[in-house]
Amino acid sequence: MRNSLTLPHRISFFSSLVVLLLSGPLMISGQSITNDSLHFHRTIEVYNSEDSVKLVGTLSCPDSIGSFPLAIFISGSGPQDRYSTIGKHRPFLTISQRLNAIGIATLSFDDRGTGQSTGSIFSSGMQKELKDHQLIIHAIPDIEAQYNVRFTKFGLIGHSLGGMVALELSKNNPVDFSILLATPFEKGSELMLKQKRNIENFYQELSVEEKEMSVRNMRRIYEFVNKNKDDKSLDSLLFEEINRMDTGNLYTTEFNNGLVHKITQTSLFDIITHDPKEAGYDFASPTLFIYGSKDIQVPPEGSIKNLNRISQDTIPQVEYVLLSGLNHLLQRCKSGHPLDYFMIDEPINEMAIRVMIEWLKLKK
Repeated sequence: MRNSLTLPHRISFFSSLVVLLLSGPLMISGQSITNDSLHFHRTIEVYNSEDSVKLVGTLSCPDSIGSFPLAIFISGSGPQDRYSTIGKHRPFLTISQRLNAIGIATLSFDDRGTGQSTGSIFSSGMQKELKDHQLIIHAIPDIEAQYNVRFTKFGLIGHSLGGMVALELSKNNPVDFSILLATPFEKGSELMLKQKRNIENFYQELSVEEKEMSVRNMRRIYEFVNKNKDDKSLDSLLFEEINRMDTGNLYTTEFNNGLVHKITQTSLFDIITHDPKEAGYDFASPTLFIYGSKDIQVPPEGSIKNLNRISQDTIPQVEYVLLSGLNHLLQRCKSGHPLDYFMIDEPINEMAIRVMIEWLKLKK
């Protein structure tokens, strides 16, 4: 069954959408440059001197010299390489190749402690991602000068948490466009509770009562974190709060310690304390959100409800598309379960790529 588009009436760019099927490394000065159907790839290094971190990535251009729009990729939560590799799939590479084919350059980096980038994967999180990608944006003029290219405009393509990072970067940078894939646009604590319910529904070994207790406890934890998010003693306070809860046999002391660390010391903290209504996004440049109807990690309904609300507030730059039958990675799927990501044949569904390409063509 083919994927279909679910579109709000205000999005006009698809009214005349014509969907089309789109159809050995060289060594130069010690740099590996791959000639791939006249697309050129250069290794880029950006240094974060404050944290003593070297970020390594790839610049992919439609040609070796010239002027092109530039799209910067930002991956989701957890340590990911420049291609957002998961199993055999490299979705950012797939998108990059298709963008190169229509004359758009791309830039993507390994996360800290991943691939060729240095640093610790345990020091990652939304604030670190913001800092690293801000340095990448600042490096654009140096990249242009070093490689004899010019970027006529630049935009951001973020997936999930990477989309949240892109939204933050857009507040303080002259971003010309943003494409946000499976990006949350609702209160993070509510989103995470929906995600928890969705995933636990697959686990038959848990009783209905255990699942409900688990959700109640997690709601209490998220509310506590939001109330005390600025307290320097949050870790110890949260541990005490969890110990006061009725958890049945679900939580052990070891589990509680790990839970506190995960909530307060990783990107999960940034998600559950995030509220787009309070974030101050101005959407000064064209922004496209793309969701999959079977995404159980970022269920699209809450985000779309908020996007409809801001569209009524006369913000014409914001558009969204809901793609039927796609999961969190925008793959065609049956269940949407994360374990299926590895087994699905496609890295990203063709319809999602077509939507991006046609939208970008209209924004040139």
